[in-house]
Amino acid sequence: MAAAYGVLANGGIYMQPYLVDSITLPNGQVQKTEPVEMRRVVKSETTKLVTDMMVEGATI
Repeated sequence: MAAAYGVLANGGIYMQPYLVDSITLPNGQVQKTEPVEMRRVVKSETTKLVTDMMVEGATI
């Protein structure tokens, strides 16, 4: 479900979900992890329409 809302938030691009933001090594060095862009699954125009409908539904 979170991935579906993520697609809306990212303008129709599916990003691979991840749980770890960073890894701290024993020497104190911090390695950041970044989300991986997978593919466009919905047109950006469609995400705008769906988001607008969700806002309208919440304000009625």
